[in-house]
Amino acid sequence: MVSNFRLKKILLITPPSPYLLSDKAIVPLGILYVASMLREQKYDVEVLDLTGLKNYEKSVLDYASKEYDAYGLTATSPDFGQAVHILDLIKSVNTKNKVILGGPHATVGPQTCLPHKFDKIVAGDGWTGAKLAIEDESKEQLIFAPMLENFDDAPFPARDLIDMDSYEYYIGGNAATNVMTQLGCPYGCAFCSGRAQPEYRRMRLRSISNVMKELDMLHDQYGFDTFMIYDDEINIIKKRTIELMEEFEKRNFKFRAYIKTNLFDEETAKAMKKGGAIELSTGVESGSDKILKIIEKGTTYQINKKFIDICRKYGIYAKAFCMVGLPGETYEDVMLTKKWILDAKPDYFNLGINTPYPGSPEYDMKEKYDLEFGKIDFAKDQASYSSSKSKA
Repeated sequence: MVSNFRLKKILLITPPSPYLLSDKAIVPLGILYVASMLREQKYDVEVLDLTGLKNYEKSVLDYASKEYDAYGLTATSPDFGQAVHILDLIKSVNTKNKVILGGPHATVGPQTCLPHKFDKIVAGDGWTGAKLAIEDESKEQLIFAPMLENFDDAPFPARDLIDMDSYEYYIGGNAATNVMTQLGCPYGCAFCSGRAQPEYRRMRLRSISNVMKELDMLHDQYGFDTFMIYDDEINIIKKRTIELMEEFEKRNFKFRAYIKTNLFDEETAKAMKKGGAIELSTGVESGSDKILKIIEKGTTYQINKKFIDICRKYGIYAKAFCMVGLPGETYEDVMLTKKWILDAKPDYFNLGINTPYPGSPEYDMKEKYDLEFGKIDFAKDQASYSSSKSKA
């Protein structure tokens, strides 16, 4: 007897991010996590990776003419315009093509996605939401996906579905790749998106053994011994951080990571140095204690300076990310940021412009932060710049 059963074919698409200096540095783990979960759920999955491409329309049109049961797109808020363009291309070939949108923008700002022709919009975890969206035949556009409670239950990202050699990222001269050891940040910074969404606010930790199993695989299969730990902050739970560093030290691995300065101390720095820390980065944001309090950063001028001092003591390269245009900021506050940079002398600093994004407290509650800005259409523009209503 011949069976007519076939696996449903799914094409997952990563849009390009042309606003970045290079979108071929950080591997798009989010959509690769979804791909690996769908494979476990018995779908036939392919990934169309458009990162780094400027003229990708023909490729999308070619794939749109093939017989996939669903097309899945991911997008951050700055990427949303690219996702809408890809949606329009797919629908131009066949209006019946089923197109699903997931990812950060759909989760923090699902209402901004509804006016477009996405068949399904997944707010929440793609691990659970992708299958729901694929199988849902109702006319309901919005799907709220339940959270994956245990991060260890997520199969490793399906890196075999993309060209890993096309990504180039270096730390201290060493070829590196990005990994996640935990999800979520419990802090409530005013500028940070996802503060009201449990998917981004609640911490979900992988076991140390699970993390190391993936890193050992990346070492054995791809030759990596240096990693960009892409967690929001690696040092939220000190005991876990030190245990992770002990495993890194055993393998002589090296890494770069983001940290929270108010939780950073010499014991942690010493463990990180032994564990192969090449670079540590942190969001200093401002040199003004007044501004740090307004944005609920949980740090101070001196706390942030101490981070630089400790890194210097242990020979760890220290990066500081600062911003201008924060709520309540005056010229004097900006000069305090300049003073902090000259005083602390980080090995590297970056100065960005505060940009309110959907899901951030300053975007969703702009009156509270005395901000005035237009809530733009992210399908057409990439940023929404803020200004304080109060005169400096």
